Order: sequence, then C-alpha cells, then structure tokens
Amino acid sequence: MLVSTVEHAWRARQAAALGLTGTEGIGLDWAAVIDRKNRMVASGAEAKARTVEREGFTVLRGRGRLTGPHEVEVDGRQITAERLVIASGSSPARPPIDGVEHGFTSDQLLQHRTLPPRLVVIGGGYIGLEFGFAFARAGSRVTILQGGPAVLPEVDAELRDALVKLGGEAGMEFHTGARVRRIGPDRTVEAEVGGRPGASPPTWSWSPPAGRPTRRASAWRPPAWRSSAAPSRRTSTSSRPPPPTSTPPATSEAPTSTRPSPGTRAG
Repeated sequence: MLVSTVEHAWRARQAAALGLTGTEGIGLDWAAVIDRKNRMVASGAEAKARTVEREGFTVLRGRGRLTGPHEVEVDGRQITAERLVIASGSSPARPPIDGVEHGFTSDQLLQHRTLPPRLVVIGGGYIGLEFGFAFARAGSRVTILQGGPAVLPEVDAELRDALVKLGGEAGMEFHTGARVRRIGPDRTVEAEVGGRPGASPPTWSWSPPAGRPTRRASAWRPPAWRSSAAPSRRTSTSSRPPPPTSTPPATSEAPTSTRPSPGTRAG
C-alpha cells in the first residue's frame, strides 16, 4: 500500500519523458499516506477474521500455553480440540547496538506521520532495500549500511547490481562492510565502514522484524567522514553543507535495519 502510493508519485514525476507536463513537482501528503495505509490494514484484518470464523474456526485471543497434545489454556480458560492452530505473530527485534533504543523499529517507522528528510537503514537485505527504495522515492535521503560484503547476499549478482544501480538513481547510498558502533539520543549514527570511523547528523532509522533474512548493518548519509588518523573523505555532493570541523556527537537511531529499524517489514 505505501510502496504502491510512492510508486505512483515517483512515476508521475518522471512523466515528462512521455510528453506529460505539470507532474514534475507532484508531492506527497505523508500523514494522509500513513492514515490510508492504516485504514486498509485494519479493514483487511477485520475481513480475514470474519472469514476464519465463517469457516467454522473458533478464534481465541489472549495469552496461551499448551497443556497437552490437544489442550491449550488461554488466559485461564482450558480448551480441548482435535486440531489447534497457533498464530502468535511476531514483533520487531532490535540489533545489539549501543543506544539502539533511540531508533525506530520498522513498525514505529510505518506509523510515523512525517516523512523523514534522512533515513538510516540498518541492514541490506530485501526488506531493508524495500524500505529504502520507498522512502528514497518519496523524498528521503537514504543510506543503506550493510555488515557483509554485499547487499542482498542471497540474490544473483546481476540482479543485485541492477537494483543497486536503480537505488543510486533514486538517490540512495550503499555502504558494505559497515559496523554500527553507537546511536546517540539525537539519532546520530556512528559506524565504521572499511575500518574508518564516521558519524551522521541526526537522522531516522529502523530495525527489520525478527525472523527476516536481513543482515545487521546500518545506513546513513554523512556530509563527510572524519578520522583522527586520516583526512575526511567527502561523501556528499557540492550542494550539501561543508563538513563539520569535528565529528558530531554520537546519537542513536532505530530503518535503521536490521533493517534499517524503524525498522515494518524490513530486510
């Protein structure tokens, strides 16, 4: 839902190539986008619940535990049945990073009604890239930090290279071999890429949900890298502000992945 909405807006902005005019500056009301997504999710969940009950299933909601081969206890109520289906769901997990509580999980990011100007995604798996592409095409400056040697490690190299190229055209930055060291209270992300330390200005980030094949990493787009042992390496365009005279204080995020938390599917 969110991805398709962003895709419509992005395609409209590219419509000049088709001879269409007046769509180049089309915008997104992010709060309205999130509200519509929430309405559709709620409606779909209600419809699925009605379908299950209509098919003759008894649905019990609560905290349960198995007490026998055909027995379950739900909030103190003992139930016996020939077949039991356990739908426990899942919740986002946060990677073991100092200050990770300052960041957004994917669920939190998907509820945030303001489009972040910058997004750090911890993790370069398919969920992390899905979030990265959506937010980049919506207008955020997105960086993917991947702990391994390549993003999308399970994907064929030819397909991976094509996706990275598309991501670059959307304004995304990719850094592999990244190790997130710390997330500060202002959501600044400190990480090492290729053994060199760097820090980003305050940003948003998320961690991907548990159980998803997104590797831990972090994404960010610093205006400059600084190290006491080496001169700063510029990673921004000339239109961005000049590098700071000192590394900004560390702050934390969440989007970021693993992937970015904030994070939502992620990965």
